[in-house]
Amino acid sequence: MPRINRKKPAGDFESVFDDELEELETPSDTIDSIPETEVTASNSFPSDKETITENFNEANRFGLSKTSKSASSELVARTFKYKKETIQRVESLVYKDQRHSKKIPGTKGFISDFMDNAIWQHLLQLGLATEEEVQKHLNSYSKYPLNFDNYEKK
Repeated sequence: MPRINRKKPAGDFESVFDDELEELETPSDTIDSIPETEVTASNSFPSDKETITENFNEANRFGLSKTSKSASSELVARTFKYKKETIQRVESLVYKDQRHSKKIPGTKGFISDFMDNAIWQHLLQLGLATEEEVQKHLNSYSKYPLNFDNYEKK
């Protein structure tokens, strides 16, 4: 017994709308009837860039340094890959126990500062940054209540 493909229509059957479709006329101004001289394509767009001028002291008021979008790159941050042991060693400074279930209050931002400092130290070692640049970008760990007890046990 041959199989019948059920996705194809079984036959040419009549529809209620057949008479209306035959009498329907398409408009004369279709896309094919427009001459090519009337169509103009341009790649120039008006520049609506808004420049935001903000007082630098306002951004620095709370001890925060405002960075522009051009100063940071999302693409670099997406390519970071760390070994599990590296992550556990750094997280052990921020968490109180081995299972990382209880975080020490006041340590928000430590891992970001830690990784930023590590990158600047390596740029110095590779000769890609000067000592002055590195000192300018290093973050202090004095504001973080870190958990050094884990390192005494090891």
